[in-house]
Amino acid sequence: MSRFLHVIPVADAVATVIRISPVPVTETIALASSVGRILATEVTSDTDIPGFDRSVVDGYAVRAADTAGAGDAIPALLQCTGRIAMGQQDGDAVVGPGTCTYIPTGGVLPKGADAVIMVEYTEEAGDTVLVKKAASHGENVLLRDEDFKQGESVFSPGRRISPQDAGVLAACGCAAVTVAKKPVIGIISTGNELVPVTVIPGPGQVR
Repeated sequence: MSRFLHVIPVADAVATVIRISPVPVTETIALASSVGRILATEVTSDTDIPGFDRSVVDGYAVRAADTAGAGDAIPALLQCTGRIAMGQQDGDAVVGPGTCTYIPTGGVLPKGADAVIMVEYTEEAGDTVLVKKAASHGENVLLRDEDFKQGESVFSPGRRISPQDAGVLAACGCAAVTVAKKPVIGIISTGNELVPVTVIPGPGQVR
């Protein structure tokens, strides 16, 4: 004979808890403490992400047309005119016909360039760069607002914030987020022996 005379499915138990639970209360917490919490409000980006055309690899910013047909046997020869510094935008940097500019990962794409060739496919010879692979338009380039536009919805309410989400929220300018407050749950494990405080316990019963 089963020790348990009556049990209900887990799904029914969860539904019962949800039905009798009060409306969730929200609280605003620091972004650093938000991982694992449930987002309570919509989040929008306060700026374009990224905020500029950028390289996603270390290499050379080029005009893709200048590398057409390039390969190991017959590389394209381009004149290197400078280097892009990280965290800075060089307004004077321009990639013209037959030239290129060294650019690190995350660097601002200079004017005139429409692609970045990975450094692994190049060889330096003084100020000349031998490009051993043809680049296509837009290759290794992340365009401005390609991820999110300013004012665009990033996450909706009800989302559980992951470590990756926290990184996105930081990029969107969120120092704090509004989340559902953690519920306080109490569990009383008992049986038919429990009677109301107004009832005198009988044999085998307790208040």
